[in-house]
Amino acid sequence: MLVALVVTAATAQNNFDVKVKPAGKSAATVKKAQVTKPKTATTATNTKPKTTTAANSKTNQATVQWQPYTILGKANNIKDGQKVYLATIENRRQKHLDSATVRNGAFTFKGKTLPFPLSRFLVTGAGFNTVTADFFLEPGTIKASITAGKRADHITGTRHNNIYVNYKDTSNLIVSKMADQYMLMSSTTAPTEDRTKARQRIDSLKQCYTDYACDFTRRNTQNMVGMFLLSEYYNQFPLADLKVILDRINKNKSFKDMPITQAVQKYYDNAVKTEEGKIFTDFNMLTLDSVPSKLSQIAGKGQPLVLYLWGVKIAASTSEVIPLKRVYRNFSKDGVQFASLCFDSDTAVINKSLKRTNPGWAQFMLPEGQGQQVMNTYNLRELPYIILFDGEGHIAARGLRRDALEEKIKTLLPKKNETN
Repeated sequence: MLVALVVTAATAQNNFDVKVKPAGKSAATVKKAQVTKPKTATTATNTKPKTTTAANSKTNQATVQWQPYTILGKANNIKDGQKVYLATIENRRQKHLDSATVRNGAFTFKGKTLPFPLSRFLVTGAGFNTVTADFFLEPGTIKASITAGKRADHITGTRHNNIYVNYKDTSNLIVSKMADQYMLMSSTTAPTEDRTKARQRIDSLKQCYTDYACDFTRRNTQNMVGMFLLSEYYNQFPLADLKVILDRINKNKSFKDMPITQAVQKYYDNAVKTEEGKIFTDFNMLTLDSVPSKLSQIAGKGQPLVLYLWGVKIAASTSEVIPLKRVYRNFSKDGVQFASLCFDSDTAVINKSLKRTNPGWAQFMLPEGQGQQVMNTYNLRELPYIILFDGEGHIAARGLRRDALEEKIKTLLPKKNETN
């Protein structure tokens, strides 16, 4: 879960595609959107093509000049002789573009890059000792400080890095606090009460992280830092807020035709169809005995329905069943219906997982190959996920968990007569 907060790049991988054609060379794809920053470019450092043709998401092209950059690095608690790599993410894998050796606690990279910011990483170490610092590669002198053993990277010196460092300083602090709570929660010697409180603090810190990211995005949608963060967090915004952001971006000629803008616009146009208050959109599913069924066979039947969407290979799917079982115990007696929908189609694997969690409600699975269709229909970016329907089949709430889910269910139940 911690990794998902720190490195949430894969979902945004194709949002900033740009075609780049160095003079005299074949076209290559430069991507910018990934891992807490706009992922961009697969161009290696220390190459010196004179000009490049950058195309936007449509067809118009303009000639751009490659410009020099320098990265002046400070390596804290990192041994002399150790390699530091300049890296990108390509096909969800880290790719080293260049390397430098730490000497006297310092390292340097020099090369030429495109005149717009590209998402890059400074990486050193291996395994649990890996240090990864994300930043924007852009023309100018970039000052980077990386530290082994803690999230304390500090990268400044150029326009977008000077903006992004403010986001990183705060988000690193939140992530460090979460790491401490994860250590406590996983401790085999800590009292149960302390581990329970650690889980509650983690939930609070996760929400704090997301709230801060969204607020920073709102304030920076007129620069590439905000556009990248938008690619990571657009589905965390209330739709009314997202519409305001899109209206603002679409007035900016530099941003309105970007793939990320088009992707978020498409998300918004689809999301309003399945936002809270709208009637459910039906889809096919199966019982675990492979009997055909539909959402319409359990939703809109006069009682609220809690639909838990999950996947066998997603670790959080198992842990989230525990608090959901509490909700089930508290409300099933009031007629609230519960159902789980697994996005896998291997009944043997599903049943093996269910034996560990032992939920007491109806279980369904999706027909093979239909997972992405449901994800798109309901604008789901990750699993597990909970959708609450009222008795008529309207979407009453999306994404609520634990106490928040219980409070919302209460509003859907008939009020009990008060006795004087």
